[in-house]
Amino acid sequence: MEFTVRDGGAGRVHRGRDRSGVADGHLDGGQEEGAAVGRRRPAWSPPARERRHATGIAERAAVLLDSDDDEAAAQLVGVGELLDAVAQTSPAATRAELGAAAKVFERATRSHVRAERADSRALRTAARGIIQAGSALGRGEDGGTTAMLLSTLVLVALAAAHWHSARGHAQQAHASRQAAEHLRAAYHQAAAAPIRALRDQGRALPEAERRTYEATIRAALPNEERRATSSSTKTDALAATLAQAEQAGHDPKALLQQAIDMRELDTAENTNDVLVWRLRRLAHLPAHPGEATRRPQASTSRPKTTANHTINRTAPTAASRPAASDPRNRPPRR
Repeated sequence: MEFTVRDGGAGRVHRGRDRSGVADGHLDGGQEEGAAVGRRRPAWSPPARERRHATGIAERAAVLLDSDDDEAAAQLVGVGELLDAVAQTSPAATRAELGAAAKVFERATRSHVRAERADSRALRTAARGIIQAGSALGRGEDGGTTAMLLSTLVLVALAAAHWHSARGHAQQAHASRQAAEHLRAAYHQAAAAPIRALRDQGRALPEAERRTYEATIRAALPNEERRATSSSTKTDALAATLAQAEQAGHDPKALLQQAIDMRELDTAENTNDVLVWRLRRLAHLPAHPGEATRRPQASTSRPKTTANHTINRTAPTAASRPAASDPRNRPPRR
């Protein structure tokens, strides 16, 4: 599929800002959002980097669709191109569901509302970046950022359904809801490993620390969402993410409130998952938490492992040297 971008200049900055004040700008050429806060950029792969960037652009599109503005119609075409790009570059485990989502959402892009002055360049640039980055793996940071993006695209599809319903576009609204179901199925596949790892890390937190984060979550969430997350097991992944964000130098209370304020949570099937991915993007945390959390353990145990391997390599050699030489010194039997 070909993507046309009307402004096309290298190094040009496209910026947007939603009502939470979170910039979703992107520097062409692969420069990351994290550069804005002066942190060292992680060595993410091109597919992971482009998916992470596209998540911010998709959040912006959802906000525009929520605005009930006719000019949001142009966002639908851009979202369609983004879905096509993700489907083309996804691993086999999610490709079928994503292909079905892209195909059915194509019907949702057909709107009777004309918005000639509206701008969908950011979405088209994000789609082109995903295509150019190549195929993503189904594991590690590639898999985690795929889950991050799909979590947002589910909400974008539901926002498109609401936008069409408000204008009496019954067929397009139905197509948008169908796309959301396919995206949700793909999300569950992509998110299984990283969310499971985060839940394990949340349960491993010291009891007092975990209770502090659970209190932060309860205080920040609206009443209805608070009731939905009353069980501590439902907040394990969110608590782990807040702990990692605090370790990275962020204020967990302020960051959580920023994630909540980005956009409504009423249409989210799992509020905790949505907030986990928003927080990890805002705090520039790895989308797949295993790498970051295991690295210190691996470094502390490496000297012991190396020593053991050295002993195991040298000891048998010394012991077996006489036995190994005897057969060669014996005369051959006849």
